[in-house]
Amino acid sequence: MTDPRLGIDGVDLLELDIIAKERLPDAAAELASARGTIALFSQVSFRRSGGVGIGADGPAAEWSALADLLVSALTQGGTNIDDTSAAIRTFLDDILATDDGARQRMDTARTEMEGIGG
Repeated sequence: MTDPRLGIDGVDLLELDIIAKERLPDAAAELASARGTIALFSQVSFRRSGGVGIGADGPAAEWSALADLLVSALTQGGTNIDDTSAAIRTFLDDILATDDGARQRMDTARTEMEGIGG
């Protein structure tokens, strides 16, 4: 554990940097992709024989309502993830600007982690 007088541990700073710049944007992109897929499928009509039940369009209205709800939830989730990423970046920028040794500790942790990976 890092001595509290030395500030936030470099590995923790590095992890925040990776989360804010890579992991959260990747998650937001996945939600955007899912949103697009659902929106595309919600435009596909349910066409079938009217004798099957529920009419020739089947559950098109119900599917459309569900798709709209899912797209809305995914949109809000993506916005929340983007806001969280921005907040973490702001926090990290503040730490790096006010803690004289923070940048060096983070860079050291990055170098050590790159050494582990290969």
